[in-house]
Amino acid sequence: MTIFDNDFPCEIKYLGLTFSCVTSAYFSMRIADASCRDVFCDLTAAQARILGSQIRVRPDWDTIKNDILYDIMFEKFRQHPELRSALMAENDDSLRFDPCGLFLHKIRNFWKENGKNEQKLYEANAN
Repeated sequence: MTIFDNDFPCEIKYLGLTFSCVTSAYFSMRIADASCRDVFCDLTAAQARILGSQIRVRPDWDTIKNDILYDIMFEKFRQHPELRSALMAENDDSLRFDPCGLFLHKIRNFWKENGKNEQKLYEANAN
């Protein structure tokens, strides 16, 4: 596992909750009952996948899941400058070209183009 994997243990704050990795945050957003999202906070990626396969999925999930995954991945690199620096140092050939890899490229390009002013950058990504 590398720092670029969504299962990589890395505290991420997202929508007022703190998760142990991208995967646990992602599966928490999948749940139909938003009041239960906090049960995913301390789960490992493997535990989140198991629990996530047993929940009632929100009806709009297929429409919003890619946007949510991108947002959570973006937050991972925004909140952890050391991981962002490692992402910036990676060359194109070492990043995957599956959907998550394409998000990594997009996040890296976004930071390359806008990385001077972090608050302005964060606001631009939020819109």
